[in-house]
Amino acid sequence: MGVASELDKWQTKRREQREAEQQEREAEAAAEAEWQRRAQNCLRLWPAPPLADADPYILGVAQSDLAQRHTPAGEALAPYVPRGLKSGDIDSLALKRLKAQGLLLIIGAPASGATRTAYEVARADSTRRLVLAPEPPQGLTTALDELDVVSRLAPPIRLLLWLDRVDRFTGPGATVVAMLRRCRRESPALRVVATISSTRYAVWASENPEVAAEFGAPVTLERLPTLDELERAEAVYPGVDVSEGIAAAFTAAAALRIRKNAGVATCPFEPGGGDCTLARPVVEVTIDWGRTGTPRPLPIDYLPELVGQRLGRPQQIDRAHLTHVIEWAATPIPQGASLLRRGGDDRGDQVVTAHTEIIEIQRSETNGPAEPMWMAALQDAEGAGDSEAVGCIGFRAHTEGPPDIAAQAWARVTSLDEPAAQWLERAAAFSRQRHEPSAERPPRERLLALTELTYGPESAETAVALINLGNAWRGLGRAAKARELFERALDIEERAFGPDHPEVASTLTNLGNAWNELGRAAKARELFERALGIQERAFGPDHPEVASTLGNLGNAWRELGQAAKAREFFERALDIEERAFGPDHPEVARTFVNLGIAWSELGEAAQARELYEQALHILHAYFPTGHPNIDIVTRNLRVVAPDVIALDGGQVIHRPQSGQETNP
Repeated sequence: MGVASELDKWQTKRREQREAEQQEREAEAAAEAEWQRRAQNCLRLWPAPPLADADPYILGVAQSDLAQRHTPAGEALAPYVPRGLKSGDIDSLALKRLKAQGLLLIIGAPASGATRTAYEVARADSTRRLVLAPEPPQGLTTALDELDVVSRLAPPIRLLLWLDRVDRFTGPGATVVAMLRRCRRESPALRVVATISSTRYAVWASENPEVAAEFGAPVTLERLPTLDELERAEAVYPGVDVSEGIAAAFTAAAALRIRKNAGVATCPFEPGGGDCTLARPVVEVTIDWGRTGTPRPLPIDYLPELVGQRLGRPQQIDRAHLTHVIEWAATPIPQGASLLRRGGDDRGDQVVTAHTEIIEIQRSETNGPAEPMWMAALQDAEGAGDSEAVGCIGFRAHTEGPPDIAAQAWARVTSLDEPAAQWLERAAAFSRQRHEPSAERPPRERLLALTELTYGPESAETAVALINLGNAWRGLGRAAKARELFERALDIEERAFGPDHPEVASTLTNLGNAWNELGRAAKARELFERALGIQERAFGPDHPEVASTLGNLGNAWRELGQAAKAREFFERALDIEERAFGPDHPEVARTFVNLGIAWSELGEAAQARELYEQALHILHAYFPTGHPNIDIVTRNLRVVAPDVIALDGGQVIHRPQSGQETNP
């Protein structure tokens, strides 16, 4: 009886164990199914296929009936026309950058075929790679961070991360950079290929400076073909008009531009039925309306006055004539697109909108709209109470148009809570990223006024606005004005946070830089030393913030004539930065330069030369030849080593001595 009882217990225990194992397997299978579902949702293709097997249209290459008609049997795409002054110049440069850096960003003018070029460059890399193509806007962070798909692909798998239209992806820039670096560590042969429109690049780079810097010098692709490209395209595609661009010829863009430029040859409202005098102006006015950045359509009732301004004279426009022109412009071409699209707004008024791609082409290639057009768009937005539109117009005017229009837009922003205020912030950040303090100052001043109004003049938010404006004044060479703003911010922060807060340390650093520029290096050194103490206590001795302040201290000691002391601070900063950022980061290059200057002042030209050359090697991966950062280091190098020339790519060669020859 006791034996039977023990047997029953054992059997029950075994059954429960099997049931638990089964439940665990089912839970694991459910978790795996959910993981796979999320991977398929955030990636265009999953499981990740080899690039050679990936559908190029899913990757973003544009489709068209004309391209299909020219696609050879058995091929996925129509023949590719290499880009460049000479056969393959741009393609070869892009491939060289991709292989050398592992990352490539192609900036394409509208209708330039940037995605197709990126695809061909990626295919030209002879190594077989699996392609990861995240879906915007969250697919990049979901795939690489939350799901960590790279860890699912066992080494030695080689990967291509495909980021077509990279500006559509969202996520903090520092987080994206950290993900890219982690992926490159996990997959050392990783290649990252990205594209972006030329009309979006400057804004994106200002909002994502860390990501833009990570890609380094981009490759630019124009829409209109060179003579060499034109000859190759005509040979490959006889009978296809590629004068408006090779890629444009296979989309509606070229046909629409040809139609716009041709106008209406026979118009019943013209004397003798001749060329229509309204067709081109009406379309051009509607395009220019879109070029102001407004997201609002153009009210048809605005057209007579705006067309008259474009023609340089008051214009009495027959309503029937105008209707005839709009019908012509809104009639689809064989590709299905039209120059204009008609509609009605929420008030029942008739409106028109120009074709988006034609607007973008005009934006990238011609001067901006005339001032009356900007004012009309701004007044329309204000009259409709559309703060988002006011901000869009202000930002576009700030980046591409008349500064006084931008100022008028910003004057219409009355609260930090409204949508236009976000565009005001973007405008300031845009100019900050481009090192244009004269353009940055006006939006910073408006932001300070709005911040004081919203939070009060003694708030921590106001301190931040004061610091931002102070840095703009510093950039203008007005260190005394900047010092006043920094001191006011410091007073606010010390009362708000206490004297040993990291925010206080940051402001001390800004204030120290202002004093240094005013020739008061001893005062600057005191402030930097106080900031350093706060940061070391808050972050530890090996934090990048500590390295930055060490660099500032080094510069102050240099100004005091203590190059040996400065060298010690620069070397400590360099050690921190190489461990924090890696050996090939721009911050490391900057410290190489500072250290080189210190060694040069100590009479050690050979040491300085070596450091300058290391800096150039790093910087050429991030900036194009001729960039100010490159030129400064090149000039420093030539001071200590006049027999060398810095070349593109960071290569440094000796000038030939008398009687020597260089390689051809």
